[in-house]
Amino acid sequence: MLRLQGEIDLATHDILDSAIAELVSAAGDIRIDMSEVDFIDVGGLRILNVAARSIRDADRAVTVVGLDPMTRRVLRLLSWTDLLASAS
Repeated sequence: MLRLQGEIDLATHDILDSAIAELVSAAGDIRIDMSEVDFIDVGGLRILNVAARSIRDADRAVTVVGLDPMTRRVLRLLSWTDLLASAS
């Protein structure tokens, strides 16, 4: 599981990218908890979306929990529904 918190923006993209890379290289399904994220920019969402696609391409499941309504709306507008498909 990866629990994100605070603000995810240009200053933290490298940290998020590294954490996601570790999850992608590990075995098993992945759960990403975003319930404590105050803000995420489009770059952060792109990192998550690319990771979700890579994980699913490896026949593993990704579950995203805690997406706020505005983030869901942005994902729909960008057609990045890979994250929404498993979000609760």
